[in-house]
Amino acid sequence: MNDMAKERSALQRARLVRAEMIVALTQKILDVDDVLAEALKPANKALGTLTLNQLWRAAGKRSEWRDVRARMLGALGLECPDSKLTIVWLFDPKAGGRRYYAYRDALRPRTEPPSTRFPWSSRTSSAYD
Repeated sequence: MNDMAKERSALQRARLVRAEMIVALTQKILDVDDVLAEALKPANKALGTLTLNQLWRAAGKRSEWRDVRARMLGALGLECPDSKLTIVWLFDPKAGGRRYYAYRDALRPRTEPPSTRFPWSSRTSSAYD
């Protein structure tokens, strides 16, 4: 088998792995977190090129993705097109975990304030007393 045939075969396998994950999301067999966990395995390196938008759309959560995306990018202070927000981008070691942390924080429900004292601190003790 020549080099070009090997490359084509690898490309076909990568496409198949990505398609299987998208189908599993669409059929509710897996959720987005399951696919992200699978993408971290060395055997599933091909999943890295899937965009977060593709994952959320396949899971049927398009409107939720817009909110998560806005909060995540707002926390990071970035503006990025959806095509750049891939699984590889999310777990890029150069980001030091900040992107994944912002993503997970964006998933947190926003029904309550972050603290019972938010936005003011307690008056029970003071450095000036």
